Amino acid sequence: MAQTCTPNPLYADSTFGIWPDTIVNLPCVKPGDPYSTDLQFKMPTEAAQVDSAAYPPGVPINWIRLENVTGLPSGISYLTDAASSNPPDQWDGGTQGCAALFGTAPATEGISDVTIDVTG
Repeated sequence: MAQTCTPNPLYADSTFGIWPDTIVNLPCVKPGDPYSTDLQFKMPTEAAQVDSAAYPPGVPINWIRLENVTGLPSGISYLTDAASSNPPDQWDGGTQGCAALFGTAPATEGISDVTIDVTG
């Protein structure tokens, strides 16, 4: 069953980021158990916030689109709050968003390297 999420106002004043992250507070998936957690994020407004070596201050980010997520354990899916936007999974620079992670992980243990590909 698909899950939904709502952007948390706690992060409205943040510059940009993802909460929780893989180092701080992202709940582990227990093999064979149902899993559900929300990722909260705030989009950057300028390219220099992401890569100050490549972009000078003042280059705006108009939008960011989620292109692909790889490496999630089998049985774990995601659904964003912008899944039904046009185009799907796209947010304006500086806005908040979220993704619900849900499902049941396989009954084996291991570490998953998750990669999130975006275009801005």
